[in-house]
Amino acid sequence: MGYQEGNFMGEVRFNVSGNVALVTGGSSGIGRAIALGLAGIGIHIGVTGRSPDRVADAVAAIEGQGRKGYGVIADVSCRDDVQRMVAEISERLGPIDILVNCAGIYPRSLVVETPEAEWDQVMDTNIKGLFLASQAVLPGMIARNQGWIISMTSGVGTTGSLRGAHYASSKGAINAFTRSLAKEVMEDNINVNTIAPGHHRHADDAGKPQSSIPRRFGKDDAGWQDWPTGGCGRIGAFSAQ
Repeated sequence: MGYQEGNFMGEVRFNVSGNVALVTGGSSGIGRAIALGLAGIGIHIGVTGRSPDRVADAVAAIEGQGRKGYGVIADVSCRDDVQRMVAEISERLGPIDILVNCAGIYPRSLVVETPEAEWDQVMDTNIKGLFLASQAVLPGMIARNQGWIISMTSGVGTTGSLRGAHYASSKGAINAFTRSLAKEVMEDNINVNTIAPGHHRHADDAGKPQSSIPRRFGKDDAGWQDWPTGGCGRIGAFSAQ
């Protein structure tokens, strides 16, 4: 890996072509967009998800860009699944240089109505899964003195979310975890950061007017914007450079 002159605001970037990325939740939505964005700059991609059809479709799209792709059906909240997905992707594609934590869920409910099981599911998927995946890839990154860990967060981790206290709490935890891990591995040449992509359209929003899509920050949020998922791929690709 070496430096190259970039053409985005004149920055100097790493040449990451040929590296390997693991994108959890990479079979759909933001995760898929980021996986394809990374493939577009020459990175081989391992994706995870729970739907075999979506995982296979994402792998086909990655390979359609001339990159190696591999998919694993996995639950990121399960340590055994996480260990297996890291082992399989490393065996098929090579050592994982980049981890993108995209797996997450966002059910909607008021605190007074939220079942304990729903709270636990959000925390297990959104923050425990991120912890397990980071922990699984870190030994290899530390040994190679190189790596990137990029996690999806949200503005609601700071502002709070109407009908989404569990989601907002998980995103606040992601912000704290990221800052803490960054301090731990900064001397190992591992970059740990977050992306807060904002609201995006996904497959379930196809054909719907903007007014019919739930706002994530509450009905009075004046800063809410709607933008295509594809924009996340460009941000993800830039963050890995």
